[in-house]
Amino acid sequence: MNTRSDFSMKLKAILHDPIDKPFDIQGHKRRAREYAQALGVEWEDIKGPDWISSCMERSLISEGIIQEFDEIRHPFAESLIKDNFPRFKNEVFEVIKDITDDMGNVLPKEDDKKFLYIWRNYQEKLIKGSNGCEWKKYISLFPADTRVPDHSIWEHAKVTSAINALWDDENKNLLQNNSLFLFFYWSGSNIYKSGT
Repeated sequence: MNTRSDFSMKLKAILHDPIDKPFDIQGHKRRAREYAQALGVEWEDIKGPDWISSCMERSLISEGIIQEFDEIRHPFAESLIKDNFPRFKNEVFEVIKDITDDMGNVLPKEDDKKFLYIWRNYQEKLIKGSNGCEWKKYISLFPADTRVPDHSIWEHAKVTSAINALWDDENKNLLQNNSLFLFFYWSGSNIYKSGT
């Protein structure tokens, strides 16, 4: 396995799920493929990095549980946003497709620059491009999983793109080369820590 950053794989990983996934989970792979193609990326059903990031972010869920997109939760609070989000579905799909198509026309050709542009600008472009849409205020909160709506699709995509893993389908083996670091830094009389 290549331990260096492979930006073509990072692009496939960050675009493996569409940002509008919670609005129609059954059709999400088709839309992910369409959006990736509009951005000049060959879509792939990324398994290893997706599985690892999902395990990092979600509770264990029994197979077959389906949950409508009707709430967003904060992971560290009891706060809850309840709404009938599916009523925005068609408008969300149309706006995201249009903005993604436009963005595909201005992206750099090199995989590393393209990845960094998408990583840094995609959410901002969608927020600016959805002016006048009632759902605009929720873009940064769209959940990655409606059954555990406490982490955003944005965070899931970024974590997935940071994971260096490969699912070997022939041998049914997950190969990975990841490290977890814990950083401490000093600020006056306080010690802060953060993990990456």
